[in-house]
Amino acid sequence: MTTGRGGGELDVVLTYAFDTLADAAVRDFMRPPDRLALHLAGSADVRRVLVADPPRSVLGLVRRGSGVQPVLPGAESGRYTFSPRRLGRREPATATAAQRWARWYDRQLEAAAGRAGLSRPLLLTCHPFVAAWAPARWASDIVYYARDDWASHPSYARLSVAVRAAYERLRRSRRKVAAVSGVLLDQVLGPEVHGRGLVVPNGVDPELWQDPGPSPGWATLLPRPLAVYAGSVDSRLDTDAILALSRSGSGVHVALVGPVMEPSAVADLVGVPGVDLLGNRPHGEVAALLAAADVALLLHRETPLTRSMDPLKLYEYLAAGLPVVASDLPELRGRGERVRLVPPGADPSEAVRAAAAEPRLPELLRLAAVREMSWDDRFRRLLAFAALPA
Repeated sequence: MTTGRGGGELDVVLTYAFDTLADAAVRDFMRPPDRLALHLAGSADVRRVLVADPPRSVLGLVRRGSGVQPVLPGAESGRYTFSPRRLGRREPATATAAQRWARWYDRQLEAAAGRAGLSRPLLLTCHPFVAAWAPARWASDIVYYARDDWASHPSYARLSVAVRAAYERLRRSRRKVAAVSGVLLDQVLGPEVHGRGLVVPNGVDPELWQDPGPSPGWATLLPRPLAVYAGSVDSRLDTDAILALSRSGSGVHVALVGPVMEPSAVADLVGVPGVDLLGNRPHGEVAALLAAADVALLLHRETPLTRSMDPLKLYEYLAAGLPVVASDLPELRGRGERVRLVPPGADPSEAVRAAAAEPRLPELLRLAAVREMSWDDRFRRLLAFAALPA
């Protein structure tokens, strides 16, 4: 661990939820908690910050190896990381076990913060169990930063009962909650709870989007007009809408760019004419591809999870200056005339053709939109909210 101090007076402990800082490094620090970690590491208002992984089992680490080392890019003095170890191999799935787990993890965090010299730090946690049940008597305050509804996330179905119990505990506590969408904030706190919640939408990295650069060589071979879906390819994707578009005779070519997380969910798209599953690509290449595309797609099935999402890809599409065709879900309404909405599962062909015929957004307007969607602006609001009296 490094030593020394930052320039501000605020000490912060940030805890991840179900992944780690090493996972963030592998994905180029793309997700909201990753961006928050970078903001805290680079903020002049933060004296010391400790970024903590959730506990990982010793046996699992032996099997997987050490992998990418968790490093905060550009980290200077007063920036620390912490990776606790435990014997258990899985997160607890009952509320009682989750409470015990949170109390154990709380003791590990307190000790790590003490070793790093943090004084009465703010505890920002992305983990619902920590938010609900960690005593955190060593912290000045605790704020839950919710980026997904873990209670309805298919990857965490075994934890859904415990997560809902954590939400109920948060409703009865005085702890603050910041969420990426209004729907998600209501799911965590309930619409009847006021004053303890803040919506902090997702954002973009202005440095990346100032000039995304030329389209990568492989992308110049894709047919035009080109519609791009950029993001994890899984069961959220509305494959019925993609198939309808491919069969419509519109001539629009569809490129799906991102890791295929659930191959079975997109099996119907394999080999379909006019549809390419391009797999995972470096973030810079994806940004350059979007900047050169004709239209962006945000076609999701309607589920409890997608209803609460504030899709990160929407902000990247807008940062690229692209018109967007999206499923008509609550958090995608009212986003302006460049976002065309279609019912989930419906044929989006007419909307895609109209969007592809739009002129590109003038560069001055695009750059202004990039500045307005800056992650740093989002997180300054989050820290100001955290500083309010409980």
